[in-house]
Amino acid sequence: TITYSIYFKTMITIQATVRSKYGIHARPSMHLYKAAEQFPDTEITITDLTNNTKAKADSILQLMLLSSGFGSIVSISASGGDEKKAAEAIAKVIETFEADIE
Repeated sequence: TITYSIYFKTMITIQATVRSKYGIHARPSMHLYKAAEQFPDTEITITDLTNNTKAKADSILQLMLLSSGFGSIVSISASGGDEKKAAEAIAKVIETFEADIE
């Protein structure tokens, strides 16, 4: 007799718009990474829907390579742990981060 067990992970996906006029570069990547660190049991992936690139939120290098510019729409997917709060925290950083570079 063969028994199959299927486990479904819950996942939440929300969208956000990059509001920083400089896009997602080193400094916002660090802030995104720090926000993701608050949810160690949650896997968070950010997909730039404008240029179709993906990054894990626990990798600063991947986040910088997203190359998301001002106005880019990104999809934030989170699964495991507290996925709703994690996705909302990442979205908040993306939508409210404003660089102090001039």
